[in-house]
Formats: sequence, structure tokens, C-alpha cells
Amino acid sequence: MNYQQCLKKLYAIGKERVPKNGLETIKDLLSHFDHPEKKCQFIHIAGSNGKGTAAFQIAESLHLAGHRVGLFTSPHIFCFRERIRIGSELISEEKVTALLSRIFEANLPASFFDIVTCAAFLYFVEQNVDIAIVEVGIGGKADATNVVHPLISVITSISLEHTEILGDTIEKIAFEKAGIIKEKTPVIIGPSVPRTVIDKVAESLNAQVTVCEQNIAKCALDLLGWSYDPNGLFHRSFCRFEKVGRYILDVAHNPDACHHLITMVKKHYPSRKIHCLFSFSKPESLASVLRVLGTEVERFIMFDFEHDRIIPAERVHQEAINLGYPSSCSRTIDIETGPEDIIVVCGSFYMMKEVCNQIPRELF
Repeated sequence: MNYQQCLKKLYAIGKERVPKNGLETIKDLLSHFDHPEKKCQFIHIAGSNGKGTAAFQIAESLHLAGHRVGLFTSPHIFCFRERIRIGSELISEEKVTALLSRIFEANLPASFFDIVTCAAFLYFVEQNVDIAIVEVGIGGKADATNVVHPLISVITSISLEHTEILGDTIEKIAFEKAGIIKEKTPVIIGPSVPRTVIDKVAESLNAQVTVCEQNIAKCALDLLGWSYDPNGLFHRSFCRFEKVGRYILDVAHNPDACHHLITMVKKHYPSRKIHCLFSFSKPESLASVLRVLGTEVERFIMFDFEHDRIIPAERVHQEAINLGYPSSCSRTIDIETGPEDIIVVCGSFYMMKEVCNQIPRELF
């Protein structure tokens, strides 16, 4: 199989989020390949918001200091290869093809995320990384990445998200994310993480908890004790408060993240009118997110594009209208605004590639 054929087969498997038998399938898969997860050093990062940014900043800071650093994140925005990288280099199409072909040949039951996680670990071992920074997919306890025994566990934040999977209270979600805490392994948590839940789990595992009030990536690096370049702490991955012309691109997609985003926009551009180009994929939290943004923006423009996991733009538009917020639908990002106005693009990872394809190249 070539690269495109491998990806087609991978996507055909589907993106089952939480395997019905917990971690057994990923464990069986890794066992077949002689346990690559036991041959690397890791930092493992969970959290409702900020885990991708923390992972990227830790990896960048170590990479800039000369360490060989693997980074595993999800989902991707522009291409599959973004998920697995070493330093600043994305995994090549050839390596993806070779790794996926090996895993498919094993012919073991596995979900989409099991397979991708296995491929990442195999690649990091093959490439002899000094350390791999691994972002949890969803939750923590039952996530396929939760087979590693890291040097440090990090939980960036807790808020209501993926409630149909993780539970419908902050405490239930915190318990799921606390599942990444390992015996006698230090854990760093952000200020919004409920201590009572985390402390109970950590105490049972003799794991020391550190609360970080500032940059959680810096806290993790300081605790790790390796040399690092602090300039990496100011780096951001794609579509994390990324200013491109009059657009601000951000993958914020739950109430807390959208509140933080709009607060940052108002802080940096206090006198500008704000419009919101929006799409969304989670019906259960749509109204909450619209309320967070709707009180702060001039209007919504619901981005109308094809994707099997996105709520139809017309339905999102109608929800905004029902809540009393000005709204329209558009298939284009060419939106009429004042010359100084800002267009915030947010609500889903899935829209970002489509939006960026319409932004003139010279603006990047």
C-alpha cells in the first residue's frame, strides 16, 4: 500500500473514542511489537484545555536546547503527519506508510487511535528519541496513551467536555483525567483542577502533586531538570490564538476555552469590533458556547462546509437566532466588516483547514 491507501484504510476503521474493553486492545498491539512504550521516556499530558499547547511548548523548549524530542498530539489540522514529529520535523509519508503497513499486517483488533498511538511509539523508539511528549486523546484513564509510565504526568485544566464519555460533573471528569497519574510519579496540575479528586488518587499512588499557577509547561520543564530553551515557551502550534490578517484562528471548542479566547481577544484588541466565524461538533454544549461568545461578539457567521462530524451550519445558525444573537451562514470567509474589525475563527478543529485554504497565502 502507498501513503494514501494506508490512510484510507486507517480512516475506514473509524474513530472509536473509548474502546469497550479499556486498554486491552492497545496493550495487545504493543505487546505484539515488543512493547515500544517501555523503551522511551515520556511526559504525559491530559486536560480539558491547554494540553496541546503545553505539549508543544515543552517539546519546543527541549528541542531548542538540543534534545531529540518526540511529540504526539491529536487531532491534526492540515495533514495526518502533524500528529507525530521529532523536533520540528513531521513524520514522513514513507515512515507513516511503513509503520501502518506493519500494524495492519499484525491483523489485531484495534481502534483508529490505538493504531496511531502504536505507530507513534514505534517511531519514537526507531528514531531513538531522548524523550517523547504525549498528549492524551480524550480523558485519561481509558485513553490509548495511558500505557506509558512517564517521568511526569501533567493535568492542565478541568472543565465540562465530552460529558457523554467522561461524565457530567467536574469531579467525574477530573477522576477520568487523574487516571494518568502513576505510582511514585510526580504530577503537575493547573489551578482549575479540583484538588480533592486529584489528591485522593495521587495519595493512593504515593505521587507528589504540584499546583502550577503560571505557565504549566515551564513548571514541567523545571521539575524535569533537563536543560531547555525558554524561548520555546512562547511558541504556539497552528491555530492557537494565531493572528493572520484580520483573522484570529483558535481551536477553542468548549465554554471555558471560548471564554479564555474572547478574553484574550478583548485584551489585545480592546477597541475593535469582533465578529465570530464559527462551526461546532458537539450538540450537548452548543448553547453554552454560543452564550459565552454571543454576549461579546457583534454577530456570528456560521461556516458552512462539508464534514461528517460537524453540526450543519443552518442548525447552528438557528440555535444562535433562538438565543437572540445575530447570525448568518456563509460558505466563504470573505465577510464584510469594518477595516479595523477582528474576525475570530473558532468552534472546532475541523474547520481550520477549510478556513486556511481560503485565506490568501501572503497573509501567513
